[in-house]
Amino acid sequence: MQPDRPIGPLVALGSSSTRGAGASEPGVTGYVAVLMRGLNEDWPSLSAQNLGRPGARLLDYVADWATIEAANPSIITALPFTDFANSPLARFEADCRAFFEAAQRLAQAREAAGMPYRVFFGDLRIDPMYVAGASSGGKRYRTEDFEMIQAKNAAVARCAVDAPVIELVTVVDQNAAHPEWIGDDGHPNDLGHAYLAGRFRAPIQAWLRSL
Repeated sequence: MQPDRPIGPLVALGSSSTRGAGASEPGVTGYVAVLMRGLNEDWPSLSAQNLGRPGARLLDYVADWATIEAANPSIITALPFTDFANSPLARFEADCRAFFEAAQRLAQAREAAGMPYRVFFGDLRIDPMYVAGASSGGKRYRTEDFEMIQAKNAAVARCAVDAPVIELVTVVDQNAAHPEWIGDDGHPNDLGHAYLAGRFRAPIQAWLRSL
């Protein structure tokens, strides 16, 4: 199955997890590789370029946006784990807005060239069932961490209002619900990478089928 319109590659952005950290074979069992195998079942000509790198933040990609444009993407995936984990709220919102604005500008250029284009942005969530004081068993998240992630989710939603090219992809942190999906170093293992791939695969498939 191929779209009626020409389509460019998928470009993956993010930090070490995007690069494949924690996977037994990053180029095989990392989430980008797993995602592409799934997509290639129906779209065999779709290619990918993984620009993930350890510690990368959204603003790093804004600063190097020319590299992203040069890849001529029709699909961008962004999994900003470092931003969610380490950026103060005000900086997070500012960087998120800058990233969304850059993504939206590229949408105009892609439209002018007659090429489809969509950005799938991983919006990290914490399941409230696993917050300290909740009724679930096992590991708990600190209430302050849950509230910070919620505040960042709200910031993402505000930034997305002015960037219709962005499609938010809910990614629920699995440290409490599925610790067996997380390696000793805190990165997702093969099971965790499979989960991430699945979160992106469904909305990308739906978009490709709409073309």
